Amino acid sequence: MQTPARLRSYSAAAAAVALFAAAVARGQSPESDLPPGAKPAPEPASGYALPDASKDALTAANVDRDLFSIKLGFVMMLDYSSIGQDAASIDQVDVQHDKAELREMRITNRGDLRFFGGWQYQVNLQFKGLDRDPTDTGHWTLNDVSLTRDFAFGTLTFGKIKQTFSYEMVAQNGNEPESERLLTPFFKSRDIGVRLEDAAMNERATWAVGVYDRDGLQASARVTALPIWRDDGHSYLHIAYTIRYNSTSEGTLRFAGKPESNATDLYVDTGGLPADHAWHAGFEALWASGPYSVRAEAIEARVAASSLGHPTFSGWYVLGSWTITGGDPRPYDRKAGYARRIPVTRRNGEIELVARVGRVDLDDGTVRGGTLDKWYLGANWWATQRWRLTLGYGDANLDRFGLVGNTRILLTRIQWIY
Repeated sequence: MQTPARLRSYSAAAAAVALFAAAVARGQSPESDLPPGAKPAPEPASGYALPDASKDALTAANVDRDLFSIKLGFVMMLDYSSIGQDAASIDQVDVQHDKAELREMRITNRGDLRFFGGWQYQVNLQFKGLDRDPTDTGHWTLNDVSLTRDFAFGTLTFGKIKQTFSYEMVAQNGNEPESERLLTPFFKSRDIGVRLEDAAMNERATWAVGVYDRDGLQASARVTALPIWRDDGHSYLHIAYTIRYNSTSEGTLRFAGKPESNATDLYVDTGGLPADHAWHAGFEALWASGPYSVRAEAIEARVAASSLGHPTFSGWYVLGSWTITGGDPRPYDRKAGYARRIPVTRRNGEIELVARVGRVDLDDGTVRGGTLDKWYLGANWWATQRWRLTLGYGDANLDRFGLVGNTRILLTRIQWIY
């Protein structure tokens, strides 16, 4: 456990960064975007109970000229993770220490380049980040360095961009009920490449394809559909199918991940596998109606490694959320194929309860990367349209090295996004 002095330092850091965010960030990050055509949630007439920066202050630094525009944004997430383990878990992964960290800080600059034929640009400077590969030990990175333009055949984006695979990756994680992703062994967050996407069938479907090449040729595709869309989005059902071709220029592929936590070391890990490529396939479903939602996802990876018997790895989860204060579901973006941030219309904010269960299985044939069974219970207080406070408890059982170890993680998060 952390000492009282460490906790006081963490609290002071949280307050300092929060004040910096409210005073300096005068823009809007992509996570704050509404679906095209949607109206902002009405704020309470008397304001929110938790103080927040005013809209006028937040937009004062934006620039909109005939030839270009600049829109600045800011993201801040502060975490404290308290971790408990049994003896078997310590034998498997060593002692995992309690951790206070600046989980993510991001400064975003995006806008229009009207002098350049209508292209849009985006540049993100990010510290660590929720989308960081779990095997990456770096800190500051440039993410989403891209140019985008709409054409008759779809929206074209190129640069360092997200791959079009898996709801967990495609959606904006800061808007979702959960705090961390579980299926990280099966996707790569961002890579150098080009992406083409569009809506279809009167925005009852979307498609997206991408090709990337930095550490080896990769390609991905995602097709979504809305078989149910009622009451202008008060109730909907999203389904999707995604595929990914994953190769490497180094002749090895690695699948590795953490137990839905950034504070721990890697738990499941195949190490480098002598493989030419792997095919990933996934299925997504999201049902939402008023304050209730259920999301599920399953992914399978077939690895072309003849010396290992072509192993197959898999992962899945089911997640449910309930906004106990009532209200509408997360507004669904019918052009992007995922849900946005929960609307906050009450003075005291919205309280959301979350439950999730899932598994990652990296054992097959002679490969013993481990099997992780994980469940999570949490509560989100969406205090304003920008503030979110999270308290979550997760329990992970890891079957690896002939042992079954248990890890318990209590996570506290303070989040501010604009």
